[in-house]
Order: sequence, then C-alpha cells, then structure tokens
Amino acid sequence: MIARVELQPMPEFDLTDSQREVLSKTLMWTKAFFDNVPAGTHIGGHGFDKTQRQAGMAAFIAHGEGYPIFLPVLVSMTMDIGRTSPDSRSKSWQHGLLSREIVTPFINQLEILTEAEEILVLDSIEDHPKKNENVRRNPIVEIAMDSDRLDCLGALGPLRSASWRPNIPLILPDETNTESSDTGIDTMWQDMAYRHMEWFDMLWTTAARVIVQPRVEAYKRYLEELRLEATFMYGAFRKLDL
Repeated sequence: MIARVELQPMPEFDLTDSQREVLSKTLMWTKAFFDNVPAGTHIGGHGFDKTQRQAGMAAFIAHGEGYPIFLPVLVSMTMDIGRTSPDSRSKSWQHGLLSREIVTPFINQLEILTEAEEILVLDSIEDHPKKNENVRRNPIVEIAMDSDRLDCLGALGPLRSASWRPNIPLILPDETNTESSDTGIDTMWQDMAYRHMEWFDMLWTTAARVIVQPRVEAYKRYLEELRLEATFMYGAFRKLDL
C-alpha cells in the first residue's frame, strides 16, 4: 500500500519576514480580482479557493525538491488572474499570457525582486498552461505547473470538470473518443478520463509524483465505477426499445 503524503505532518516552510509580507500582500491583491469577477465571466473551478490550494502545493513541492519556496508560491498565487477577465483568452491556454499582462505592473513594484527574478516569475506565469515542450523550463514554472495539475489529479478532478464544462453531457452511452484538446472535449468523462490522466505523465517533479500516485489510482477506480454505472443505466434505457 502506498503511504499517503496527506497523512504525514506538514513541514515548516522557510520564508523571511519580508517574503511573508510580500506573499500576504499578493494574496490580498489576488483575492480582490476573484471577489470582483465581471458579470458573465465564467471561471468554473478556477476561483480563489484553487489559488490557495495551488499556492500550498507549490510550497510543499518546492520544499520537497529542496528549492526555495518564495518564487514558486508567488507565481502560483498570481498565475490564474487571467481567468477573472472577460477577455476571450481567459477560457483557453492563453490565460497565462493574459495573466502576465495583468500581473506585470504589480510584480514590477515589488522591490524584493531582482530584475532577473521578475522575468522568471512573469515567464512562469505566462507558460504555466502550455504543453511541457513549449515551456521555458526553470524550477519555478515546473513547480507551479505541478501544483496546478495536482488540483485535478485526484478527488477534486470530477468537481473541476463539472464546474468548468457544466453544459456538456456527463458521459455518453458509448464513450470512445480519446481526444483531449481544449476544443475536442465532448463529455465530462473525456475531460476526466483522458485530459486529466495525460497530466500524470507530464508532472515535472519527484515530489509531485509521490503525492499523486495514490490519488491517480483512486481516480482510475472511480472512473471505472462511473463507466460501469452509466453503462448499466443506458442499457436499461435501450431495453425500452424506443
């Protein structure tokens, strides 16, 4: 049986007083965007609660990788700001670029960052939704991307799929489509069974893989149960011979 990281004591996260002050300021700045999402803007599953979870995971992963936690947490707190915008890019992988545009003035006024750190942070914000091969690799973006993907790889996955795509079918009678692009998802089943499962092999860090292994096994069992139940129910409908 795989040991659950979630059941172990939480480590102490190393931050200076100045870093903690900046992160507290950033958290409140970010929250204001999520508290004032324009009417009609769909953020489905990408709210401030996700920001808190992925910031925590960024700290945990960075600690596990032996990397300073400050910059990965800063990125994870700000990288989904673009989701709060009515701009059409907010609904695609381009929300990273949109987030960069919104966040840049805020990052530029943080005196704690060097010019090189500012560039790393902004590049990471922009690149976090991209496929791995298109990312400007550095430990910050790798940790931030893993913290983001962990939010779907487990019990939260079905909730995220349902909230992001609430108007598509849950699962069809004969699920055969394995397309996983943003424009090719026809059911929530496909979003969970194919797109989410792809992310497991795309994780960058050892720390994230340790966290996710038992989650993915449980997720797969859930998907098997879902397919069994849905197949049975559709079978009963077909038996009506309508």
